[in-house]
Amino acid sequence: MDALLDVLLLIADLEKDKIKANPKRDAVGTVIESHIYKGEGPVATVLIQAGTLRRNDPLTINSQLYGRVRAMKDWCGAEAQAAPPSMPVKILGFKVLPEVGEILEIIRDEKSLKLKKVKPSRPAIFAAPTVQIMKEEQAAKKFLNIILKADVLGSMEAIVGSLERLDNPEVGVKIVSRGLGNLSEGDILSAEANGAIVYGFNVVAPPQIIESAREKNIEIKLFNIIYDLFDDINLKLEKMLSPEYFRIALGKLKIISIFWSKKNELIVGGVATDGHLEPGAMFKILRDQKEVGEGKIESLQQAKQAAKEVRMGSECGAKIKTKDEIKVNDILDVYKEEEKRKKLIL
Repeated sequence: MDALLDVLLLIADLEKDKIKANPKRDAVGTVIESHIYKGEGPVATVLIQAGTLRRNDPLTINSQLYGRVRAMKDWCGAEAQAAPPSMPVKILGFKVLPEVGEILEIIRDEKSLKLKKVKPSRPAIFAAPTVQIMKEEQAAKKFLNIILKADVLGSMEAIVGSLERLDNPEVGVKIVSRGLGNLSEGDILSAEANGAIVYGFNVVAPPQIIESAREKNIEIKLFNIIYDLFDDINLKLEKMLSPEYFRIALGKLKIISIFWSKKNELIVGGVATDGHLEPGAMFKILRDQKEVGEGKIESLQQAKQAAKEVRMGSECGAKIKTKDEIKVNDILDVYKEEEKRKKLIL
């Protein structure tokens, strides 16, 4: 590292006339952090690489107008009127939350700005979507809201890229905000406002942030291995999936007598003609090989004793529940359903 710094300083000294940024041009910078702050709305930290950014400058990213500079703060949190080259600055005034790594440029041509507002280059990520959009989105699928923090831009891009490739009609991941560096109070406030989980990769959560998250009941998950982070998100998404039910055939009961009946309940006598029968199992009513109804076996009896199982060839009594008519010689096709959680691969 010391050798690298020496080389950088040497090149900066030898090429200072060629690599010096022009502070008089319109500003250009890179978004290095973005959040939604309670009371401030969308806020981004931008590293100015050329030109000077000033209050009221239009904010344009990817050929779209994102707002105007309403206020700026330096790395110490003090108000700043201008941001020259090499200065990181926290910008308030975004109407749309930018993504980490995007290039901010100041364009003052009003005609160009109007054109870019009409034809954005990509869908905008609005900080406060309308109620109608949220309802339609929730109706289509369930989303896991997360706040994502990473140590470097490369890690962030790898994580986001993998999550964006997730294609499932039932569940998905919504990155409410993302940024580089250790967890901050803004991350906790954003998570509280959006019902999100805070995920960090190769970053640290200071003690006061952990305490704040505990008070607000916000879950923080920190990882140093990217696959562990994916596994945790995968597990949470699997819990959001609706379960699958599998029908397991058990046996058949032929009705030979009906002892008692009232609305939706009957006590019948029959013989197990196939497989075995279990209390709590479901059944389909078959008459002349056609399905005419369904129901559930409440309990079974053999020799006036409660039975946990009745095997093929045995006679039994059964208390059953059904809304459909049952007749002598009907066949009850008995089965049970087992729940199986779906698996999701990121």
